Amino acid sequence: MRTRLIRPAFWTDSRMADLPDAIRLTYVGLWCLADDAGYLHWDHREIAAELYRYRSVRHRERQMVDHLDRLVTDERITVLPCQKHAVIPSIPDHRIKGGEQLFTVQKEHQRRCSTSDSVGIRRTTSDSVSVSSSVSDSLSGSLSRAKKSGSKDPSVEKAELLRRLDNPATSAGVREAIGVRLRQIETAA
Repeated sequence: MRTRLIRPAFWTDSRMADLPDAIRLTYVGLWCLADDAGYLHWDHREIAAELYRYRSVRHRERQMVDHLDRLVTDERITVLPCQKHAVIPSIPDHRIKGGEQLFTVQKEHQRRCSTSDSVGIRRTTSDSVSVSSSVSDSLSGSLSRAKKSGSKDPSVEKAELLRRLDNPATSAGVREAIGVRLRQIETAA
């Protein structure tokens, strides 16, 4: 983990203020996990274990999927096409000057991953779109609230997906994942 400073602008950022406190805390924790270029390993289980190791595994992993989904939707994090790494674009602008700079995850990404696809999706060899597990998990996680309220109606899930699709902050990758899920609902109906 890296030591990071919280700049005063963090507290006056109106977009950040719209996020729940728990998600903001996760975002600050991600700064510590990222290298100095803002790159980090994109594995919700590993991130949850690093940031919330004293919580129950099931709770922290479920919570992490929701937090990461929201941060991606709000464009605070960009998931790279390899789905193994993500970038916090603001880290290079806010890092502490001096000391040894570490770009370990960025170098690993450049060495091991290609960058030909859009955020949040991957293309299979047959060129069909498959929703990434993190986006798929986060979509189903956010829709579990509808199930908890006692509704098993696909129209509730569809309404939630359409609401998220109408949000201008929803990233292109999440939009595509929502489109895939909406087509699945239509096919099943």
